Amino acid sequence: MDSKPISINLAVSQAEQLLKLLQSGLLDGSGIEQIKGFREATILSILRHKRDAEDFDVFLCHNSVNKAQVKRIGEKLKAYGLLPWLDEWELRPGVPWQRTLEKQIKSIKAAAVFVGEDGRGPWQELEIAAFIRQFVSRNCPVIPVLLRSCSSEPDLPTFLEGMNYVNLAKREPDPIEQLIWGITGIHPESQSYMRASKPLLM
Repeated sequence: MDSKPISINLAVSQAEQLLKLLQSGLLDGSGIEQIKGFREATILSILRHKRDAEDFDVFLCHNSVNKAQVKRIGEKLKAYGLLPWLDEWELRPGVPWQRTLEKQIKSIKAAAVFVGEDGRGPWQELEIAAFIRQFVSRNCPVIPVLLRSCSSEPDLPTFLEGMNYVNLAKREPDPIEQLIWGITGIHPESQSYMRASKPLLM
């Protein structure tokens, strides 16, 4: 029988609960391919609702030379139902980008600051300064993320040096789970569905 794509239209809270059930394996009564398709449709529903509401989970602050690596990480986050804000994906042509950027910095739930071997870019420095101010004023998590190319001694801004960082060069603890913990505040051990879903989502 040919498989056809499905679409799901649920409230975000309902879709997120459904996603947890799907990823926990509790609904695996039918074939794995059907469950995989249902799971992917649920994730797409969550992301669509969040984008329509401009309800982004994390701002991906990066040096433009690292954009390809950061985009791959952004795709992994989307596979868990998290909506990242990345300039290339979200800046509408014909609209002043500084105004859009400023709006996101004032409302975003968390920021991931990526650092690689090339250090930080000039605009990234300004974004980091803005996020530090937000961290102080509304307790917005600012998560340093060391890319695989980063040296063992990361070049972090003074205000970020005291924060726990995610090291993508390490395998344990799982860096993507650590990043998601930083973004959502939910410990990986409380999200057992994450590990169960990895082969399907990554």
